[in-house]
This record gives sequence, structure tokens and C-alpha cells, in this order.
Amino acid sequence: MNVDTVIELLSNLDPDTLWNVCKVNKEYNEICRNHKNVILRKVLKSCYVDYEDQRSVVYLDRVRHKDKYKYVYVDINKYKREDGSYKLGSIFKRYLVWYNMDRSVDIGGLGVSNVPSMPKLHELYCNDNNIKQIVGDFGNLKRLDCSHNQIEVLGKMPSLEVLDINHNPITEIGGFRNLYLLTAHEMSNLQKIYGMTLDQLFISYTRNSNVKLKLVDLVVRDTLQLETLNRGDTTNDIPEMSSAVITTFVITKL
Repeated sequence: MNVDTVIELLSNLDPDTLWNVCKVNKEYNEICRNHKNVILRKVLKSCYVDYEDQRSVVYLDRVRHKDKYKYVYVDINKYKREDGSYKLGSIFKRYLVWYNMDRSVDIGGLGVSNVPSMPKLHELYCNDNNIKQIVGDFGNLKRLDCSHNQIEVLGKMPSLEVLDINHNPITEIGGFRNLYLLTAHEMSNLQKIYGMTLDQLFISYTRNSNVKLKLVDLVVRDTLQLETLNRGDTTNDIPEMSSAVITTFVITKL
């Protein structure tokens, strides 16, 4: 069978059967590694998944063995509800072996409302969901696309380099010291961007007549491109700046 046929076949299996098939078939396991996001997205869409009650998607169960600790895989059935639904975290635990290579997870557009801690993850694509906050352990995360959600709070992400947070109600973005690219379009509630040194910054927002966007302790080495969605004099759209250094400032009224 060709790869596309195998992907379609594997995508129609329930999580337990898929795991067992890949465990005994090296060819299928390799295909799952190379196309994990495609397969996992289809599996999640076809299964009854409980997105509210989630567990860590990175760490396996840690058990004591004599005088040492070791990590063991967990049977997904232990995390099934009585109605047969799966917990999102347990499914990721089941497929953890597929994510050890590039440490990238794509759960965009799956109706997710919460994101479990993923301390070893490098890339997370969770766009087009119903997520209100991302505050778990994401110590190694470098790229985050959480656009088109209901994000109000972002936690500490010390390694974050690229952030796409388009179309979210968050009011403040800042403190990501390793961030170099921030994209924040259609941000109707955005009031403050602070504490970062960026290569580029792209913002579009509807200015509240009573509140100006504040740029505090911010350096943009290349270009800050600002698009405003309000009508009237664009001079009122220029952000209030405090300890901000902008190399090139481009403002456009839409």
C-alpha cells in the first residue's frame, strides 16, 4: 500500500488499536512518526474526546523502582471515562514516542478549551479553538500559534521566539525575553506590549477612544507595522511609548 492509503487506514482506527498496530508494524510506525499530526487530528475528530479534563502530554508516569525512579508508559484505558470517552492528555501520552523527534504538536481547530503542560515541547499549534489561557509548563517552547481563540492570559515561556496571537481578547503581551517576532492582528482589547526586544512587530487593533496602546520597555530592531481599524485622525493612533526604541514605524489606517 502507498503512504496515503496507510495514512487513511490508520486515521480510522481508535487510539488503542492504532497504538497496537504501530507497535508491531515498523513500517506503519515510521509513517505515523512522519505524518503524526495528520493522523492524530483525524483520530481526535473521529473519537469522543474529553477536552476539559486533561493530563500532561509530555511526562509519562514516574514510578519508583528500588532506589531509583523510572518512567513507564500508561495504559490509555486507565484514563477512559465510564462513557468510553478519551482524555486528550492520555491520547498524547499514548503517542508520545511519535513526538520525541521534532517535539511539535498541532491541535488546531479541534474544539480544545484547555492545553495541558508540555514542558519538553518546541512547537505548539493550537489555533482556532476555544482556549482562554495557556499557563502550564512550557519551558522549552519556541514557537506558539494560538490565533483565533479566547486567550486572556499567557504564562511564562522563557524560550519563546515566535508568537502568533491574532484575534484574541488579551489586553497585555510581554515579558518574553527571547521573542523576536510577534504577530497580533485584530486585537480589539490590546492595551499594552512590554518588556521585549523584537526584530519585527505586526499589530492591528481597534483603538478605544479612551485608551491608547502602550509600548513599554520595548525595542523593535527592524519594523513595527501598525494597522488601526478606527476612523478619524491617525495621529491619535500613535501608541504611548515609554522606554521604547523603534527603528522603523509604519502606521496604516484600515
